Amino acid sequence: MPIPSYILPSAPAYTEDSVYALIPTPSTPIYTPDAISFTRGSDATRTASNGLIQKSPVNLIQQSESFDNGVWTKVASSVTLNATIAPNGTLTADSLIENTATSAHEMVQTFNTISGNVYTYSMYVKANGRNLIKITLANQFGVNSLSYYDLVNGTTYGVGATATASIQSVGNGWYRCVITSTATSTGTAIPYLTLIISSTTSNYTGDGISGLFIWGAQLVEGSQPLTYFPTTDRLNVPRIDFSQGSCPALLLEPQRTNLALYSDQLSDASWGKIFSSVTANSTTSPDGNTTADTFTADGSNNQHYVVGSTSGTITSGSSYTYTIYAKKNTNNFIQLWISNTFGGMFANFDLNNGVVGTLGTGGTGSNPTSSITSVGNGWYRCSMTFVPTTTGVVGLLVAMTSSASAVRAEANTLSTSVFLWGSQLELGSYATTYIPTTTTSVTRLADACFKTGISSLIGQTEGVVYLDMYFTQQTSAGFRGFFSLEGNITNQFSGINPQTTNNGNDINYAGTSYNLTTGRHKIACTYSQTNNQRKLFVDGVLRSTSTHTNFLATIDRIGVGCRINSFSGFDGDRPLSTGSGIIALALYNTLLTDAQCVSMTT
Repeated sequence: MPIPSYILPSAPAYTEDSVYALIPTPSTPIYTPDAISFTRGSDATRTASNGLIQKSPVNLIQQSESFDNGVWTKVASSVTLNATIAPNGTLTADSLIENTATSAHEMVQTFNTISGNVYTYSMYVKANGRNLIKITLANQFGVNSLSYYDLVNGTTYGVGATATASIQSVGNGWYRCVITSTATSTGTAIPYLTLIISSTTSNYTGDGISGLFIWGAQLVEGSQPLTYFPTTDRLNVPRIDFSQGSCPALLLEPQRTNLALYSDQLSDASWGKIFSSVTANSTTSPDGNTTADTFTADGSNNQHYVVGSTSGTITSGSSYTYTIYAKKNTNNFIQLWISNTFGGMFANFDLNNGVVGTLGTGGTGSNPTSSITSVGNGWYRCSMTFVPTTTGVVGLLVAMTSSASAVRAEANTLSTSVFLWGSQLELGSYATTYIPTTTTSVTRLADACFKTGISSLIGQTEGVVYLDMYFTQQTSAGFRGFFSLEGNITNQFSGINPQTTNNGNDINYAGTSYNLTTGRHKIACTYSQTNNQRKLFVDGVLRSTSTHTNFLATIDRIGVGCRINSFSGFDGDRPLSTGSGIIALALYNTLLTDAQCVSMTT
């Protein structure tokens, strides 16, 4: 098989702003190890390798190696950038030096907490005149969320009652100091790194020359410090997603906004409890924290439901998708519904067998579409897509029902319970990954993965693009791009643009369409001016052949899971549907034989 001219391989490495290949290092490299650019100017979530929903980037700290940056507040101290060799062997560790004030000498950066979430803060520290430090998690944590660390003996002491702590030697005098605690409220918290001169003394008169070497600050949700991930502004971090299993894929989604407020805090007063109650933070949620709530019916002969508020209005005639994570406790069934004013759509869910029950409408609208997806540990994501018949502010209702065929707004005498977490309402005809909210709506910006200036790696008159990907079918119309080869002419393509057709599930290339089922697929698209042909291979079979259209200009860029150039009113458009992801992509700048294409896609 010929060598690819460019490749984004399975299990790609990533950092802020790029995805790149983990290249073997023989004496002669087998292909160009060229990073592909990535943008998404916001946080997002993904499914990590342990099956838990995780924020991306996982490190909640900004400027994790640049402590001179203004996001870090220095109290009676100063920072010198790149003062010594860091634990990773680079000259990127800074020095924190006390001044001569009589004060606490420390450094802080604030972050936002969610009540009930477990947070782990860590930093690599090395003695530089001072060998004792204290780390404190303040404000939204218990008063005893602190620990002391001895950087000579490599020990912790004085660990507070509401914290756990550890210290690990990583060589050359460096230690990773770790503290874990649970937020007791939602708000702004502060981790303090404080220099001390005795076992408990925080305030002292500094000598102006002593301090610490510091590197690699990290704050993560959960009880483990996790592998260190460096940050600057925390933006444009790719999501390597494991929702389909052990083989990771690059997740690419459109922009979406979660309109549901207090999305994982159903105990908040903004959620109405109708003949029911909610117990906060009562079990482990799909993200591994103890932040899922228990929803319990009160046993009276009534409708038993909780109703959440939203930010802003919904628009009549547009498609919206309402989702929530649910797990059976003493009851097996729930119902999602909206009021008659907006069409009265409802969907029942069986949390024991993981199936959708009865769908319907209590108003003038059409029936919704619905799905239920297992996310592990007995949790399901229940989804209902509906088209409201009225414009206005809608309530999001979750009801306790006696069966999967319950009528809308069923009255019953249940006193049973289920677990709930992660409510989401978004404008769109399918659900995207979870976007946490509190007091306001939150927007996750679109993912975009592309590379420009690579005309030498793209066959200008012939070539092949190979794609290994997960694809998830959608019931709605809409174009979804798999990849595109383009030039620099606005509103035109220089190369090829395989995409789905209007029903959202047929890959369109070589003049015909081929239906893709939900699952993993291997695809090869060939093009040749010499043979005047384009061919589409899917899963080891030649699916279609058509006449090739001449290129209009030099092809110098590739878009992965999206388009780059503006065309027919679209701009960086056609992202993959949720549940889809890129496992591997390769470019060949020469034409392969049919037999080779069959072999590589089998």
